[in-house]
Amino acid sequence: MVDRSLTSLADGFGERLRAVRLERGLTQRQLADVCQLPHTAVSQFETGARTPGFSRLLRLAAALEVSIDYLAGRTDSRAAHLFSGGEFEALGLSEEDLELLQSIAQRLARDAPAKE
Repeated sequence: MVDRSLTSLADGFGERLRAVRLERGLTQRQLADVCQLPHTAVSQFETGARTPGFSRLLRLAAALEVSIDYLAGRTDSRAAHLFSGGEFEALGLSEEDLELLQSIAQRLARDAPAKE
């Protein structure tokens, strides 16, 4: 069985989540609605009472337009690139194609049904 929790999230996850949410002008309820989460979930994530699973973390990052690595405290870069492009060089994808893939991936992450 696969453990879908992210127990290795940095201590600053909740603080980063809150800071980006406020920068985007969203309330906890609004962010929860966009991510199809219970209204209390964002508060619990921000205070450290709960840790999101991967699918929820993916939806939060997509809604806030930041990378999962940024929210997890693994980088200070907020760039929301799900695809860096390096792995697609052999395919000869253009920058426009990479942007299209990024857009599709973000939409899929945002619209994915909750599985937790």
